[in-house]
Amino acid sequence: MKKTALAAALAASAIFANGAGTSGGFERNADPATGGTIVDGIAARVDSATITIGDVMNEIRNNPRLRAGVNLADKIEFERLYRKTVEALVERKLVLKAADEAKLELQDWAVDSRVREIVRDHFDGNVDNLHAALAESRTAYSDWRRGVKEEMIVSAMRYQKIEKNVDAAPGAMRAEYKDHPERYSEQPRATVSVILLAPAEGKPEPAKRAEALLAELAKGADFAKLAKENSSDTHAAEGGLWKDIDPKEYFLPEIVKHLATLKPGQTSPKPVTFGGYAVIVRKESESPGRLKSFAECYGEIERNVCAKEREKLYTEWIGNLRERSSIRMYDIPKDRPRLKN
Repeated sequence: MKKTALAAALAASAIFANGAGTSGGFERNADPATGGTIVDGIAARVDSATITIGDVMNEIRNNPRLRAGVNLADKIEFERLYRKTVEALVERKLVLKAADEAKLELQDWAVDSRVREIVRDHFDGNVDNLHAALAESRTAYSDWRRGVKEEMIVSAMRYQKIEKNVDAAPGAMRAEYKDHPERYSEQPRATVSVILLAPAEGKPEPAKRAEALLAELAKGADFAKLAKENSSDTHAAEGGLWKDIDPKEYFLPEIVKHLATLKPGQTSPKPVTFGGYAVIVRKESESPGRLKSFAECYGEIERNVCAKEREKLYTEWIGNLRERSSIRMYDIPKDRPRLKN
C-alpha cells in the first residue's frame, strides 16, 4: 500500500496519532516514514490534556495539505508551520472539550459508516489495505478510529455553533458588493497579434529584424503571414493571434504598457525590446472592463458574505472557549524536530 494513500485518508479526516508526552526530557526517535527525527515532549496543554511534539509532527507528516508549499528544511518556514499546527491542535482540544460538556455523543454505527466511506474512497474499498497502511505507519487501528470519531464530533460541533447560524443578510450582501467592486468586475480583454523575434546565430539582432518587418507591414504585408514565417511565439502557427485574453495574465509588463497605447487595429510603431528579444504587437480588438450587476454575481457575493460570517462566528466561538480554559504553549525545542520534504 502506498504511503500517499494513508496520507490522503489521514488528511481527509484530519487524524493524527496521539503520543504520550512527559514534562521531563525529550526522546529522539527515527521517523520511519521520512527518515527525519521526532523529538517528543510537550508542545501545549489544554487544561489537563496534553499535546505532544509527536502529535504535532505526526499531524504535519500525515497532512499533505497542511505542509503544501512549505520548505521543511527552512528553519523559519518550519517553525511557522509548527506553531500553526500547535494552534490548530489546541483549538481541536477546545472543541472536543466543549462537545464533552454538551454531552454530544456519536453512535458506533455512525463512526463505522464513516470508516467504510474512508475505506471506499482511499483504500479501493478493501479494509485490508487500510490495516496494511496503518501497520506501515505504526498507527494502531484503535487510535485511528478514535481520530475518525473525534473529527466527526468536531464537525458536528462546528455545524451546531457555526454553520447553521451562517446567513447572508441582504444588507451585508449589498455592503460587500459596494465595498469590493474589484471582486465583481470583469477585467479588460483584448485580442492581440504578436511577432516574437529571438536571438539567432547568423541573423541580425532581433531589434533590427523587427524594424525590417515593421517596414514590410507599413507597405501592407500580412501580419499573420509574417508571424508564421518569423515568430518564435507559441502562437506563431495561428499567425501570432492571442484571442480574447487579459494581457496582464500572459504578457510582460513592458508589452502590456505598450499595448495600452494602441487603439484597435493599430500595430506598434516600434518594437518592444527586452533581454535580447524584440516583439511587434498589433491590437486587433478590445473590450473594456466592467462592474458586473448585483444579479450577475449574486451567488459569488453570497459565498463571500457567508465565508466572512463563518470566520467571524468561529473566531468568537474559539475565543470564548479559550477564555474558559487554561492553555499553555511551549516554545519549540532548540534541537527542533525535523521532517524531510
